[in-house]
Amino acid sequence: MTVTMHMPRIGLGTWCLLGEQATDVVTQAIELGYRHIDTAPRYDNEAAVGAGIIQSGVKRSELFLTTKIWHDQLSPVAMERSAATSLENLQMDYVDLLLIHWPSTDSNWNMAASLEALVKIQQQGWAKHIGVANFTVPLLQQAWGIVGEQLAVNQVEYHISLQQKAVLGFTQSHNMMLTAYCPLARGDLSQFPVLQTIADKYGVTAHQVALAWLLQQDQVAVIPKASSCEHLHNNLQAAQLQLDAHDVALINALPKNIRTIHPDFSPAWDV
Repeated sequence: MTVTMHMPRIGLGTWCLLGEQATDVVTQAIELGYRHIDTAPRYDNEAAVGAGIIQSGVKRSELFLTTKIWHDQLSPVAMERSAATSLENLQMDYVDLLLIHWPSTDSNWNMAASLEALVKIQQQGWAKHIGVANFTVPLLQQAWGIVGEQLAVNQVEYHISLQQKAVLGFTQSHNMMLTAYCPLARGDLSQFPVLQTIADKYGVTAHQVALAWLLQQDQVAVIPKASSCEHLHNNLQAAQLQLDAHDVALINALPKNIRTIHPDFSPAWDV
């Protein structure tokens, strides 16, 4: 039986935050009101993130913590080892969400074995919920056929200049969350002056407009990275901004073909 997931729709992405900076930013974010923190072994900051959570003094039960398993660790034994190491680094008994970070590029990859191992990790109490990241619709269809509604999330790059209709259509129709990473297109929004026009209308920032556009879509969460108090605060406040239909249409009309994350082990992306 699946358990209803209550994931805050704005979280803190911690990719590229390291060491003391990561600890300080996580602590500051939680003090500002963030309750959703995203990390991964690949970011090399789980220990720092865990330290920031502990330093904040907020009860563990009040936070939603995500970590992941790298694509070269998808054998059942390696997955369990990765999850155990993550919990040790984080100094936590469990994470709220454990994801397969990328699909494997190995032609002999046994997706069923990996997903069944993920379910086992969940049943051990190490993760409350499980999901995937960077899965295309064909991969999601295959995964859903294996574990069904236990698949809670697909985390993918999604922002005002990258189309994700196909993936979003799948996640919405299967009652999954889509978590948008790089929701600010890695900060490069200046090429879209319409965003500043809309921002001026509401007295907010262009970044807040870009986040609000995502958050007005059903079952979409965002995990922008920020390191300054001002940006942390502004990102969190984006949830209060309600764009009107005209503004949404203007953003919908922007080019949607800019992908900022495309490593050589990427799957064949949905069009």
